[in-house]
Amino acid sequence: MFTNRGGRLKSWTLKGYRDRQGERLDLVASELAGSQPLPLTLQVSDAATTSVLNSALYTVTREPAEGLPATGPVRVTFEFKGSDGLAVVKSVEVEPGTFLMHVKASVTRGAALPTTLVW
Repeated sequence: MFTNRGGRLKSWTLKGYRDRQGERLDLVASELAGSQPLPLTLQVSDAATTSVLNSALYTVTREPAEGLPATGPVRVTFEFKGSDGLAVVKSVEVEPGTFLMHVKASVTRGAALPTTLVW
């Protein structure tokens, strides 16, 4: 499950796998939520910009659209444009029937900003 606040991953539950309590295995450790960044967090060298990247509300698009059958990869794209020229595009593509996830992210403010993607 993604959140549009920062375009990050809140939960990734594996239906066919169980944890020690018999619950579906979630790859995002909720018990560390307050002390660790969520997966797909973006970081740049400037702390203030990093804070904006991960707290802003992103516009979300999904291909294929919600409710349509997926015959290939499902792509979720998060976009944010700030009034100061900050622009972010983060795309997550998931291969159906696999655990493969392809992620692309770009952060610009006039020019590309070197960016780290945190899992």
